[in-house]
Order: sequence, then structure tokens, then C-alpha cells
Amino acid sequence: MTKKQNIKLVATDLDGTLLNDDQKVSQENAKALKLLKDRNIVRVVATGRSYYSFKKVIPPDFPIDYLAFSTGAGIMSWPDKKLIYSRYLEAEKVEAIARLLIMKKVDFMVHHAIPDNHYFDYCRFSGDNPDFDRRCRNYVAFGTAKNENSISYKNATQILAVFPPQNHNLFDTLAQSMQGTKVVKTTSPLDKESLWMEIFPPDVSKGKAIEWVCSQESININQTLGIGNDYNDLDLLRATRYSYVVENAPFDLRREFTGTLSNNEHGFANVLDKHLE
Repeated sequence: MTKKQNIKLVATDLDGTLLNDDQKVSQENAKALKLLKDRNIVRVVATGRSYYSFKKVIPPDFPIDYLAFSTGAGIMSWPDKKLIYSRYLEAEKVEAIARLLIMKKVDFMVHHAIPDNHYFDYCRFSGDNPDFDRRCRNYVAFGTAKNENSISYKNATQILAVFPPQNHNLFDTLAQSMQGTKVVKTTSPLDKESLWMEIFPPDVSKGKAIEWVCSQESININQTLGIGNDYNDLDLLRATRYSYVVENAPFDLRREFTGTLSNNEHGFANVLDKHLE
């Protein structure tokens, strides 16, 4: 691999990329993040997690400069924990999407507007969907069960629909019906098999978040490096100049982008070692 020059910003996904399978940041990856600061390179974590969920696995003194959470719907200046950017779906759009999902009997969650987007209302229909049930259990203190008659429609950060493996074919059909939104396809981090359809405002993505941080820092997008592991990282990887996926990424992503070691083998640090040596 040829050494690349003049990188001013590095953006990384969290789960399955910077974190290993034990949801830990290895010493090698932490050292690489600190080296970036020494070289005055801006460090961004771009994650699908909410701020609340991010704090469950990452300490407050973590060595980054920006956190783009909820797939870029919110951006935080990490050292001072200041929210500096947020977006939401308007109530009318939330209602239109929810009614479509209800008609198709797709299990979904409506996450409240930032900063309370770890709270959600959910509609659960009959059928086998253990991944959805597991997510509800994991956040039992924050979820409220609703049905098609009791759900209320307010501004929301996102809508998340969960498609078990037997319903994957419905995903693409419904995605085409979500006009005026940004639909993000994600492999479930829980069972690694179900598909999550994350529905956001049209100007929300990890890539848009990176572009916004670049504008704040007066960084040219050609001076950026990104690394990810799944379909929800596509916008990030297509925005950054130098883009990598870890070995545990799906095959079609490894075919499109340059590969590195897996998340359990410090793939993040491996990329930076070759760029910053």
C-alpha cells in the first residue's frame, strides 16, 4: 500500500470497527487515536448508536474530537459534550411512514427527537421477530408499547423497522416507498442476521456529518480517511477520500473498498500505521 499524505481528518464507525466483538477498544486502537491528536488530525466517531447508548461503552475522556451519533442526526463536540448539530423528522412525515409500516405489519420503533432519542414508542405485530424483542428488552426502561390506535405522531429523530431473515425481501420494496427520507440499511448488531431499516430526514447520514465537520474545521474532503464495517457506513466511506473496511465487513463492501484487518485484530490501527508511518 502506498503511503498517503496530508490527512487532516479520520472518521471511524464504532461497533464492528473501532470496537472488538467484546465491545472494547483495544490498546492498539486507543494508541492510534492519541497519535492522531499529536499530529493535529481531527478524530470523529460516526455511529448508529444514540448518545445514551454510546456512553454505555465509551468513557467521557475518550480521545476523540467529535461524536456523530444516531447515524449523523446529531453531532457533539466531544471534549465539552456540547450538542452542536441535530436534525429530526417532522410529525407529518413520521405519521406517513408509520401508517405504511402498520399497513404492512412491520415491527417498528419511533425514537424521540434529540436529545431524548434513547426514548421510543414501538409497535409490535404478530410473528417471529426475536431481534426486535431483544432490542426492546435491552432498552426496557425507555420503550413504550403502542398500537395503531394509541401511537401519537410527534417530531422524531428516526424510525427503526426490524426485518427478520425471513422478511428480508420486503426491505427493498418498502425502502422505495420512503420518499423524502434517508433510508439506511444496517445488519443488526444483535443477531447479525436481521436487517434494520433506519429512516431519517433526507439530509442525515454519516457522510453528511463528516462533510459538516469538515466545513467547521476548514478541511477539504480530499484530506479525509474513513473506516467502517457495514452498509450503514456506505455514505461515510463514499464521502472520505481514503476509505477502508475491516475484514469482518460483508463481501460486497470488501469488494468496493480497500480492506484491512478485522475489528478483533485492530484493523483501525493497522490502517493508520500504514498512512502515518
